[in-house]
Amino acid sequence: MKDKELWYIDALDARAGQAFAAVRRPDLKDSNIDLGVPGVFVGPPTFQAETVSSRAVGFAATQGCFQLGLFDDNEEIGFGSLQLLVAFVRRAYMSSGGGDGGSGIGPLPPPVPPERPAGDPIRLDVRKWPPERSAIGLLLQRADRFQNMAEASSRAIEGVAHVEWWSDGELTRTRGPTDYDVLTRAVALLVDSLLRRFHRPQTKSFQPWQDACSRLGMVIDRFALWPFLLTDSGVSPVRDLAHRIVRAVPELRNSVQYRTRDRKSAGALALIALLGGYWQHRFHPYYWDDFYREVLRRGASVGQLTMHTPLDSIDTLSVLPLPDRIVRHLKLDPRSASVRDLLCIIVASPGLMIRSVDGNLNTSSDLSTDIVAILLLAAAHIVGVDRRPYSDASRSLLEQFSHDLISEAMKWLRMQLPSGAFPAPIESIISSTAALRYAD
Repeated sequence: MKDKELWYIDALDARAGQAFAAVRRPDLKDSNIDLGVPGVFVGPPTFQAETVSSRAVGFAATQGCFQLGLFDDNEEIGFGSLQLLVAFVRRAYMSSGGGDGGSGIGPLPPPVPPERPAGDPIRLDVRKWPPERSAIGLLLQRADRFQNMAEASSRAIEGVAHVEWWSDGELTRTRGPTDYDVLTRAVALLVDSLLRRFHRPQTKSFQPWQDACSRLGMVIDRFALWPFLLTDSGVSPVRDLAHRIVRAVPELRNSVQYRTRDRKSAGALALIALLGGYWQHRFHPYYWDDFYREVLRRGASVGQLTMHTPLDSIDTLSVLPLPDRIVRHLKLDPRSASVRDLLCIIVASPGLMIRSVDGNLNTSSDLSTDIVAILLLAAAHIVGVDRRPYSDASRSLLEQFSHDLISEAMKWLRMQLPSGAFPAPIESIISSTAALRYAD
């Protein structure tokens, strides 16, 4: 392999998704480099190779943000075809989140407050999630297969191990926990994370937090997830947190009319106030109380609460902060890590569903479950932008709506996930770009 001519990278900016490459032998450590060899430039959004007349252009780029070449164990990594090289650059770019925190043009989650609310983040039980029968289980099984194929691949990147993700037939058989439960698990985690970033109204960070609350409330509303959030015993810590926030803010405390006598009802109304329309001043607080009573009376068969304005799907995912332990698992910047980042990273590096960026397998099954649940909610939010259940849908119809939605989300993910697994060292390089940062 040492003198074999393959596609080698001369200069790479993984976060920007840009690379200069050429068909050559591995010569970056030689004293004499042939600059006359023509090369190509690859970059977003099309990732179509563009011819450059000389490799000198790539070397000049290393004076900026580009690194020199691509190495593993001090040896250059070569690709058997231009298509493989482009696939690597594109996946590295996706893994990075497609940007560099606040330097991008999209919105960010609300800042981490100086003082976080008391209490531990919510942890949801996973014992009722049989992996062999659920959409979550199917994703985790395939992620494990992807990782095994990568570890079994030859180090020489003449090709990639082809991955079969799942068939439409397999999607129709994914039951176990209902897909409604998948959505509710994800949204409970996101509500908890967002409430823990609460900023008081007199601070400059209050407006971003308020906007994120409104957007998440619309997601909850679109998928008819209010009954779960307002009544399920497993989410009571989230309702208690919402209650403490409302009581700490005179404007909210004086505006939300608690016509209930127990703490559970007060927490439910606090959630409705924070996520369901208070900031738009579209509904009188008495309406929230009526809505909650209707949830208690009719269960899942309730109408939607908020009035909707069309919102950009990616912007919505960009303002929703991830749970802290997922941020640590993926080694992301806690100031900017969002659901959009998780979607980009997992699409680029499916193995991160079951292992850390360092390559260690997850020791906690609920961590992998939480990652995949949020991934599926994000995909469902993208494909289901024009979908809503009937306002008077029964629980069985709501479960069928959720199953159809998750099936479409899984089909969309199947088109986004890589079609082949690189050798494990290359997969490790791709996943590690999520933690790269530009120097200040």
